[in-house]
Amino acid sequence: MALRINGEVVSDARFHRAFLQVSGGLSPDAVLQNDPSTFRAMQREAERNVLELTVMLQMAKSAGLSVSDAEIEQERRKLWGSDSYLVCGAGIRADRHDALLCRKFEALLVRHVPRPGKAEVEAVYRQRLQEYAQPERVHAVQIFLPAEKDVEREAARLALHDALHQLQEGKPFPRIMARASGSVTTDLGWVTAGDLVPELETPLFVMKAGEVSPVIETIFGLHLLKVIDRHAPRIQPFSEVKDALARHLLEERRNAVRSREVWTAMQQARIEDVEGALAEPLGASS
Repeated sequence: MALRINGEVVSDARFHRAFLQVSGGLSPDAVLQNDPSTFRAMQREAERNVLELTVMLQMAKSAGLSVSDAEIEQERRKLWGSDSYLVCGAGIRADRHDALLCRKFEALLVRHVPRPGKAEVEAVYRQRLQEYAQPERVHAVQIFLPAEKDVEREAARLALHDALHQLQEGKPFPRIMARASGSVTTDLGWVTAGDLVPELETPLFVMKAGEVSPVIETIFGLHLLKVIDRHAPRIQPFSEVKDALARHLLEERRNAVRSREVWTAMQQARIEDVEGALAEPLGASS
């Protein structure tokens, strides 16, 4: 299905590579045989991706941008390391060239996009306040003894009850964790409702910071929990999220500018088959 886009011939091979990227490596024939409707959707997406890439590269070259061999090599080393030269053939280097050139062109397109001011960021924060709601969270650690058979469970009960007794006598939890033979000691991190099985979650969310649970049995084995800290439900304050939100808003603006410029160029592109007949615009929705 070789086409000419604004006078540049785009080969069947490029369309084929674009299809493989969309399909996750499945060949067009394999997708078509399995599900024709999925094939058509993937084909349209691949065609649009080829058109977008081709138009962006043309615009980048018209703007006087280029990519050097040194830049391609630096990108290759960043992705695959210094010992991977043999796996980076001509096709991969061409793809890296195109990706770098597109990146440069995108930077050129959005270079004058203004950063949002503090007042704007704060106004958006207030509009999206519920997005920053955090549920109750508990930070906990555990001593866990896996046990499936009855004899294993009995031994685990004895070991964890002994560990619990030592903790009640004031011995530090980290030392008990280290001494619990055959146990798996885990920092559970910050957990919220639904993260753990009910047998662990129910007692954990009523425990206070510093408190140690009784021995708990689950289908996995036996557990001792300790709460390190807990946070009540809250709305993240503006001071915590302002920097990330400002970056997000700036990226939204940049994406809007990029999409508008590239879409306009795609709509205006002259697309012909290799014999010279006008083809249906690849960017058209279907």
